[in-house]
Amino acid sequence: MSIYIYNQQGWPTVTWDSTTVNAVLAEATKEQQKLKQKIEMLPGFLSREANTYMLTEELIGNFELADLEMKKEEVLSFFAKKTGTDLQHAMKYSEQVASWSDLLWDASQDAIAPLTEERLFEWHNAFFPTGRSGAYRIQVGAWRNNPIDRPLEVFWGVPPHEKVMFEAPSSEGLSKDMHKYLSWFNTKFQVDPLIKAGIAHLGFVTIHPFDDGNGRLTRLITSLQLARATESKICLYSLSAQLKKEKTSYYQMLEQTQKGTLDITEWLIWFLKTVKKAINNADKPLALTFKKARFWEKQIGLSFNNRQIKMINRLIEGLPVNLNTSVWGNLCDCSQDTALRDIQDLLNKKILVNGLGGGRSTHYILRENR
Repeated sequence: MSIYIYNQQGWPTVTWDSTTVNAVLAEATKEQQKLKQKIEMLPGFLSREANTYMLTEELIGNFELADLEMKKEEVLSFFAKKTGTDLQHAMKYSEQVASWSDLLWDASQDAIAPLTEERLFEWHNAFFPTGRSGAYRIQVGAWRNNPIDRPLEVFWGVPPHEKVMFEAPSSEGLSKDMHKYLSWFNTKFQVDPLIKAGIAHLGFVTIHPFDDGNGRLTRLITSLQLARATESKICLYSLSAQLKKEKTSYYQMLEQTQKGTLDITEWLIWFLKTVKKAINNADKPLALTFKKARFWEKQIGLSFNNRQIKMINRLIEGLPVNLNTSVWGNLCDCSQDTALRDIQDLLNKKILVNGLGGGRSTHYILRENR
């Protein structure tokens, strides 16, 4: 029988080398602050757009780690509606996508609210609305209650070559353990919020309080704590997307730590370095958002109506058809006369120029794209 971290005398109190960890923490905190300032400087409609894209990355990354695929366009459309973001290709989303997406919305937008037993049960119910995980019936919205002689085993790998990565602690006393965890999580004390995120992540996945869905819930709790750490309702970066990229090392580090001592220095260093990578990789899904920001920074002093702002953003994104008065009118739900006035105003402001062709082929492009 393997000896796990929860068998160590003193659990759940953990220790770490502050000097070593703080050096890595300082780097992650610095990058987090730089990204926060960058996004806070965006116009309101672009900060909402950034939130939409990063929430989408986070949710999809979380579920892909559990080998569950979601349609990105549906998730994006859900969060766009929630944030009031105008999408070029919005689409309908399923009830399941809405239900699962709502969990991350709750965690990120109401991070300051206490994490309670009832809140966790609601999240768990949303994961398994039918009371089943695949073909198996499980306890939903309640702590697991497996027999002592049948410990809950966590597997890693692809069948038939998977192996037992971890054996969860006995379900006896689970309610008491979770009471301690939630009390600790909801109490403010002198530890950096990023370090707390790392401890909270390890603690929940080690207690493993549910029959299934513990990994997804762990990452959801981590998202909540990271929202507290950034003191922002905007999801600045996606840790789950980064964990997905490093899936092998993620599970290896969890296994190593759960089979180790109460000194979790190596885990915290790995966790904080991964947070830093997630922050540095946030520019990729936000590339178009920052491109729009650079464009609008150059237009200080000029005024634009909402239709013009919408169509300029469409052109920056890459409008799939040539822009003319008919396209403008259809997309902005206005008459062609209004569209022509909007376009003429942008021509006068040297924002738009005539594209190649005339007559029926007359169309317009962004001046900077010529």
